[in-house]
Amino acid sequence: MSAVLFNVAIGILTSVLSGTGVWAWQRLANVRRLARERRFLGISANRECIIVIGHQMQNTAGIHRADVNAVIEVGGMTNDLGGRFRVLAPDQYRESIGSQVEFCVNGPDANARTKGHMENYLRGVHFRPYRPGHRDSIAIVAGEEEFIRERDRQEYAILARIRIDRESRPLFLLAGQTAVTNHAAAFFLRSRIRQMDKEYGFDRNFCLILSVDQPMIYGHSAVRLKSDVTDVAFADPSE
Repeated sequence: MSAVLFNVAIGILTSVLSGTGVWAWQRLANVRRLARERRFLGISANRECIIVIGHQMQNTAGIHRADVNAVIEVGGMTNDLGGRFRVLAPDQYRESIGSQVEFCVNGPDANARTKGHMENYLRGVHFRPYRPGHRDSIAIVAGEEEFIRERDRQEYAILARIRIDRESRPLFLLAGQTAVTNHAAAFFLRSRIRQMDKEYGFDRNFCLILSVDQPMIYGHSAVRLKSDVTDVAFADPSE
């Protein structure tokens, strides 16, 4: 074999090995990423998750389109990780938390299960009553902080993970002041799993206040972290 042909052969072999190495590394990285995301969410392949969706504030028989989008967001995330999901109304699911991964969508006025979760597990944070015409209607209160909705300018949502022990499946609470903010919380969860996993791991509870800026213009994707109120949310205010 001439030196030229030998060099060509070596070059081809090096390219093949290099390409194979890159492919294998990318595949391994993807497998590890999926494993981390599954662990963070508590999702197992082919195991069912529950999505509990509330009703519209002014129509107890209806579901807002943005809430449907929130369900699609969560369901897509579950499917991506190899899990399955079932969508139920609050009166259709009355199991205690921990046996299945649960995503509970809507604020306490629209979803009775959200109300129960907040009263039992997030005692340091609450929504003010829905009172049309009042400035603090459905404001979120966490300790001394108050997150007042400025309609179409700045609106808020709670994103929390509640895990009663290391062996239980987590509950994710996505409770917004509006349907758009519910969708924003679902979008934030799906798009920030890696960052939240680095911050909280798979077993630490957290409660975050998310801000959605000018939702009528920018929609659900204009969401950002406003405040981490974990310490306040999980504290017992009576102590």
